[in-house]
Amino acid sequence: MSDRRNRDRAWAILFARGVLGLIFFMAGVWKVFELTPVGHAHKYFVDPYADTFLPAWSLWAVGVAVPVVELVAGALVILGLRVRTALIALGFVLLVVTFGHLLKEPLYEFHTHVIPRLALLLFVLGGGPVFARGDPRAAKALIDPPPSGRVGAIMRLSRVGGFPISLELSAVKRATASPPEPLSTEDPCFPGCGSHKQFRSRFAFSPRSF
Repeated sequence: MSDRRNRDRAWAILFARGVLGLIFFMAGVWKVFELTPVGHAHKYFVDPYADTFLPAWSLWAVGVAVPVVELVAGALVILGLRVRTALIALGFVLLVVTFGHLLKEPLYEFHTHVIPRLALLLFVLGGGPVFARGDPRAAKALIDPPPSGRVGAIMRLSRVGGFPISLELSAVKRATASPPEPLSTEDPCFPGCGSHKQFRSRFAFSPRSF
């Protein structure tokens, strides 16, 4: 059952990443090749915010940069390359857009534009670190299930959730290792066996040890 949940979670993150990447990538394509970055800066930044306290150079810089960031970051998200960095860049784009809308209209309705994109971004960034990094182990987990049992469950969780497999496996080994049996006086070998005598002599206190 946990294996199926992990696979469903992996597919969900993969689909969310694809949709989010396409949204920003297609917007970047239109803004770069149709509207052009300069036209985007004029239409959405320089002209609308000319009467605000924002300096003109900042409006030009942000207005020209946003289309390029959306184009490049959206493509990286789709391809699974440097996706964490791309998601952070797109998060700053959403932050800039939010500030701009609130500056002109304090009660702007974000549920039609910003909130859906932000929800997908947070889901991918926080829900699947391995997928966000484009780790090939994530895709491999969908078609190459790890062995069954507790170790397999940890490996599946590692592949989907982004936890280091080596650390998780070591934790499993520690958890599953049987604790050493305490030394009992009822042991017929106590205290006369040679191993016990050697142990006692090795750790016996003497005046030289202080």
